[in-house]
Amino acid sequence: MSAEVPAGFEPSERTGPFFDLIGPVYTKTGERGILLGLRARAEHCNARGFVHGAVLAALLDVVCGRNCRARAPSNPNLLTVSLTVDYVAAARDGDWLEASATVTRAGRRLAAGPLSYPGTKIRPQNTARKPLGASHQSR
Repeated sequence: MSAEVPAGFEPSERTGPFFDLIGPVYTKTGERGILLGLRARAEHCNARGFVHGAVLAALLDVVCGRNCRARAPSNPNLLTVSLTVDYVAAARDGDWLEASATVTRAGRRLAAGPLSYPGTKIRPQNTARKPLGASHQSR
């Protein structure tokens, strides 16, 4: 298993309890927007030795949010309203997971676009995010 991080990726400065748990998570900004990367480890895997789908979906959710926020900075508080992922291939311990998102729509109430894990057979479909509204109450 290689712990090498591809060129251009740096430890993410934006973190939180979940990213601290699964990380370190890396980020890179370039012509494809904001990318997130994670080196899969044994603790990310399920009993069959595949990276758990929740880890993959979490990276996609966050990379979409970061790219949507970059396109719609006036709405800093975005929530995911839909995320669809088709798991057609597995990632394993030691694999480099690199998530990207392309924002195809950024309006006042909704931002959306396709997500991807370049170079893999994992095919996420789409996600949509909306601003955190005034009617939302924190728990």
